Amino acid sequence: MHKSDTERTVMQVKMKRYLGKPFAVFLAALLAIGLFPAVASAATHSFDVSAGDIRVEASSATPGTLSVSVGGAVAQDGIDPADTIKLTGTTNQHRIVVDAGMAVNLELDTLNITGRTGNVIAIDIANTTAANMVLTGANVLDNGSSYANTGHNPTINIAADASLVIDAASTGSLRVTGNAAGPAIGGATAGSLTVNGGTIDAATGSSGISGGAEHCAIGGGYRGSMKSIVIN
Repeated sequence: MHKSDTERTVMQVKMKRYLGKPFAVFLAALLAIGLFPAVASAATHSFDVSAGDIRVEASSATPGTLSVSVGGAVAQDGIDPADTIKLTGTTNQHRIVVDAGMAVNLELDTLNITGRTGNVIAIDIANTTAANMVLTGANVLDNGSSYANTGHNPTINIAADASLVIDAASTGSLRVTGNAAGPAIGGATAGSLTVNGGTIDAATGSSGISGGAEHCAIGGGYRGSMKSIVIN
């Protein structure tokens, strides 16, 4: 004997009434004891450049994650690439190298790298790293040389196959000074830069945004070029 549509509807309603509340209680219990955990939010890991050179790279111990060294020693390994690596502190001796070869989230929080000796890159976005950067507070960088220095190193280097995005969530500023022969942001043959937020103040011996026979504030270095510059 076949049940009518009305009878089937009544049975479905009864089953929903029977299962609804107990099932909701069951799910709540699973959440409470951790058998059905909620999705964890990304974490932030802070590192102070005053303690030594900072190097961010792919972890050799845990593939697919990041490792951060400070002063030549591993400070933290196995960092999820979705997490944020906060860079802070003041120094006239050290630098930061981001050689992850993958996407990495950075935050500059009142970072000051100025007054070092020689023509040295302050932040090096190396290899094929795709760096997303949030600016918090006032950040100040130079490459440790005067305008009269003839070195061609930029203050923030973006390797040819790397990229740097200044995130729209940035509430801070970044002041970057190059010298007479090297750009503030870029490189001899630089990758790409996208600015979506924050306040950027870039200066060097020659000002402008381009590449050329000499150099510019943002772009290619000495007789170099930059893949792309986008300011939104």
